[in-house]
Amino acid sequence: SKYFLLSENGETVGGFYIWRSKTDAHEFYNSDCLAHLKNIFGVMPEITYFRSPLAIHNVHDADIKKSPKSYVEPIPGVYITS
Repeated sequence: SKYFLLSENGETVGGFYIWRSKTDAHEFYNSDCLAHLKNIFGVMPEITYFRSPLAIHNVHDADIKKSPKSYVEPIPGVYITS
């Protein structure tokens, strides 16, 4: 999954991917990929790795405050990059 980010003033953009492993993330962010991103945006991307210990899924777009139709999924080994 990828989520795009845009600061309120529009001066900072980014995104984050959800990876099954840190190895997968490192393989994606190889030197060719980084050079391509620098070519597009004019700056070398800053990559930060985060570990995500769990995810909360909101089933069928249910309102979490009003409905118990959400569940928590432990996701050991999943990394997020931004």
